[in-house]
Amino acid sequence: MKYTREFMYQAMDQVDPKEMEELKVRVDQSIWRQHFHIQPNTGLLNDPNGFTFYNGLYHLFYQWYPRGPVHGLKHWYHLTSEDLVTWKDEGVSLIPDHYYESHGIFSGTALVKDEELLIFYTGNARDEEWNRTPSQVLATMDKNYKVTKPSSPIIPTNPEGYTDHVRDPKVWFENEQYWMILGAQRVDKTGATIIYSSKDLKEWDLQGELKTNYPDFGYMWECPDFFELDNKQVFIFSPQGLDAYPNIYQSGYLLGDVMDSIMDPFNHESFKELDHGFDFYAPQTMEHKGERVLVGWMGLPEIDYPSDKDGWAHSMTLPRVLNVVGGKLKQIPHPNLKKLRKESIDKNNINGAFEFEVNQGNVEIISDQGETLSITMNGNTLSVDRTQFGIPFATEYGTIRQVELDEPLFKIQGFVDRSSIELFINDGEKVMSLRYFTMSDILTLRPENGTIKVWRI
Repeated sequence: MKYTREFMYQAMDQVDPKEMEELKVRVDQSIWRQHFHIQPNTGLLNDPNGFTFYNGLYHLFYQWYPRGPVHGLKHWYHLTSEDLVTWKDEGVSLIPDHYYESHGIFSGTALVKDEELLIFYTGNARDEEWNRTPSQVLATMDKNYKVTKPSSPIIPTNPEGYTDHVRDPKVWFENEQYWMILGAQRVDKTGATIIYSSKDLKEWDLQGELKTNYPDFGYMWECPDFFELDNKQVFIFSPQGLDAYPNIYQSGYLLGDVMDSIMDPFNHESFKELDHGFDFYAPQTMEHKGERVLVGWMGLPEIDYPSDKDGWAHSMTLPRVLNVVGGKLKQIPHPNLKKLRKESIDKNNINGAFEFEVNQGNVEIISDQGETLSITMNGNTLSVDRTQFGIPFATEYGTIRQVELDEPLFKIQGFVDRSSIELFINDGEKVMSLRYFTMSDILTLRPENGTIKVWRI
């Protein structure tokens, strides 16, 4: 299908319901549909949004374009969970039906206040010449999931000194006022994070930029996140335009000293990637009962994926718990994910999704058609090679990823779904996520040495 601009930005209430019914049939018949990962019913899933705990449940939204695997008129889709493992489909939550979001609802965050969920997001509007006006919007959601939008945005346009690439608000309450950070692009085409504050959620004042040691680090910073964890300050963001890294775009973090004020200079270490695999972007975190949890988009912009032909694209990562241990940020699978484990199974001829643990050794994942994903260690360098594993895609960015470990490999915990693999290495020291698309649904694990355990999911 040719996705024209007219098609991609047509309002859904003008779309023939039969078209969506036929698309749903195509998607459901796709052999690459996941078993235990969040995925779109149809169309495209990308950034996680509004991740929070509200009214006794975890809430997670994601950007969604219903009509196909392309970045068209974005909505927010809504899921809830009691445990971050099993998710209930709450349907589409935010629909672009106001002038300030005429061309889509972009990413944002959520904050609990009194009995409501405050939802902050970027409205994307374009004129007939395709000039963009980004605005920051505050909507509310009640306990019945009814969303109320304002007549106008709280921040109606991009500030002076920045292009129209200003988006993805993260908001929190601290020191008697609300703080908002936004991903931005300066007029000189360098990335930044800008800061607003408000006493009443109505009037917002631009305070300046987050002062990092990276004044010229890519051409755009997306999806900023900022929090204190284990007596360290963590700043997560997704810079675009870094040639030194293999993926088209990166997501990473700066770890530094706790700041008295976000307006102070940030004393931090060097930029580090959050995920060293092939397919990871735009993560978002939330905190509940002292636990900081991260989810990310298991995909990347501007990449064609084999599932596109079936009318859908992308999944969400599994939830990860973040901690700072020994001055390093570690990510482990959320403990509740153990609920997914069913019986222990043999490592050979596995049909369906599974989890595995391998200790003290390399491992290969082999399809019954002889395709092989290799996970190997050379000194302190861990390599994941998907060159011979399924249908090739995004090969212009390479088919091997490597990461340096602090010490030689001793443990890999892997979650294998129908078209994705997430590897947690050395108890969360590093993480590597990837999509794969084999025609086979029978896989065998071949450890070189060491011990291996496998559970059906």
